[in-house]
Amino acid sequence: MNRRTSFYIDGFNVYHFLKNIDSGRYKWLNYMELARKLAPADTIESVKYFSAKAFWDNSKVKKHEDFVSALQHYGVQDYWGNFADKDKIFHTENARGKKQVRFYNRTFKANKQHGYTREEKKTDVALGVEMYRDASKGLVDKVVLVSNDTDFLPSLEAIKIDFPDILLKVYAPVKPPAILPSSIRQLVSKKHHRYLDILAIKSSQLPNSITTSSGEIIVKPSDWI
Repeated sequence: MNRRTSFYIDGFNVYHFLKNIDSGRYKWLNYMELARKLAPADTIESVKYFSAKAFWDNSKVKKHEDFVSALQHYGVQDYWGNFADKDKIFHTENARGKKQVRFYNRTFKANKQHGYTREEKKTDVALGVEMYRDASKGLVDKVVLVSNDTDFLPSLEAIKIDFPDILLKVYAPVKPPAILPSSIRQLVSKKHHRYLDILAIKSSQLPNSITTSSGEIIVKPSDWI
């Protein structure tokens, strides 16, 4: 059955999955091509990529911007959140032994480790809102979420309740036999809650060099090869 289908990509959720596959060589992923492989019988209405820039590292920002420019060349739409500092305190020892915590700045107080982490903000909210908005406008017959984050459960539940004819599908960027969140599986059904296909990822890579319609040349980062 041919359905009007849109994909919603949780960028950092997928990124952290990809960086652990063959030393990160498959991070140069063409999400438009991946969508076509995962839904070959459907009409791909849109592929929407949600992420944030690691502003504290210029090298990472440059790679990220080049990657998104490459995705734009193939029709992927991009949506940006941001990172914000969050203060945290952790005990360095607990009943299970020592706990290691990475911070960007560190101070030490007695048996506690105090500092701050940087957390992605607005991205998840924007993705959830966009899924619901597309459903409410009648733009899609099928919503495909690529994420293993249960924070999207309220948006998926709202779509299922308000638009019961829309098919929901979730691809989790984790390797088997990792346990998939039961809350999502119960909502969309076991049939429509899948592991993200690594073979499809490997066969959906962007070209190493891309020339855009404006003449810009985008090259895959050397440490992603």
